Amino acid sequence: FMSLSVILSFFLTVLGVVYAVATFMLPEAALGRPYEPKIFPAMLAIFLIVCGSILLVKELKAQQLEKKRYGGISTVSAKYTLQILLTIANGIGYTLMFNQIGYVFSTIIFLILQFLIFGGIKNLKYGIIVSVVFSLIIYLIFNNLLGIILPNSALGFI
Repeated sequence: FMSLSVILSFFLTVLGVVYAVATFMLPEAALGRPYEPKIFPAMLAIFLIVCGSILLVKELKAQQLEKKRYGGISTVSAKYTLQILLTIANGIGYTLMFNQIGYVFSTIIFLILQFLIFGGIKNLKYGIIVSVVFSLIIYLIFNNLLGIILPNSALGFI
């Protein structure tokens, strides 16, 4: 019996591999550096593969430990299942609002909701600070240092 966490971890890893293959099938840029359109998607693919693989190994080990502890019966906590499902819904929402409200605002909302899902209301102040700082730093790195333009908000400057 495979838990929902193991299935989703495996799916995340496979998604990363498919995304990597699709990234390398992208056409080269006609202007500028030919490989530049592939940088961000390749980084995202590597991130998905690494995180999915780590999570998969962790979940499989936890499942084996749980089976030993409870005599071969593996239980899936309703809390963790709900967190996984809420994260999937949050990711879908993030994807839908990314181009509409821009990278910075959509990422801030996504990260704050993730802090609420996993840390509860008690960590909200910390979650807001981390979300805002992280989103702005990543935006500045990509736009100013790497020259990769991320979607802007209606405000035009972030």
